[in-house]
Amino acid sequence: GSSQQVSHLSTQRLFGKLGYMDSIISQSGQASVLTDGFALGITLLVSLTGRGAVGLLNACEDELEEPDTAESIAAADAG
Repeated sequence: GSSQQVSHLSTQRLFGKLGYMDSIISQSGQASVLTDGFALGITLLVSLTGRGAVGLLNACEDELEEPDTAESIAAADAG
């Protein structure tokens, strides 16, 4: 047998929650370690901000553009 590494997985059946899925998956139907990393990053942002996942990435990007409001991203009880 060959010992080739798989770089991605293609599928026509997508499962996951909106907001946690990288747009690459919905556009190409391909999942990879990069799309897994996106989901992990969103999970961390949800934990740190106390906000829902849908639209969270855009909201954080907007708030980080203004250094004076960047502190408002984190949830008060996030530690």
